[in-house]
Amino acid sequence: MSASLQINQTMSLYIPYVSSEITKEQVAYVFESNFFGEVSRVDFVSKTDYWGSYYNAVYIHFKEWKNSIMVHHFQEKLVNYMNGDTENMVRVVYDDPYYWNVFINKSALTKYSSGSGQKKMCLDLSDFYATREKEQLKKQNEEKITTNEMGAYILSILRNGSPSCEQCK
Repeated sequence: MSASLQINQTMSLYIPYVSSEITKEQVAYVFESNFFGEVSRVDFVSKTDYWGSYYNAVYIHFKEWKNSIMVHHFQEKLVNYMNGDTENMVRVVYDDPYYWNVFINKSALTKYSSGSGQKKMCLDLSDFYATREKEQLKKQNEEKITTNEMGAYILSILRNGSPSCEQCK
């Protein structure tokens, strides 16, 4: 094995859609058993799709990436896709024939490049949507939330502050 392999040890991954039935341990197992490296932690962000079904967006952080040709090519493909140099998405098979589309975690890149180490601001928009939903039920109208309404709501939170978000801590 060549010592000249370029392996980015700070790279973390993002998977936008993982079934809510999959656990953090299963995600870590997929990457470790396929010799990507040692996973330090897996973060789940619970989400709901258009039909009300739950799923997770997943962030995978590595303690150490394995120094191998396979990992080198995997990271190279990720970088090429993220830069728009190729149209081929990067996939990891977790239960053949099922796979996850995998991306570079851009929020980790922002954190490292800015050097601040500060967490991003978290806006809790649940009150906005709950109020809006009540209004829509009263009107029995199918109108959509406009960008201006959302912008005004976000500005009011920024001006007046917002309660702390437990997920941001």
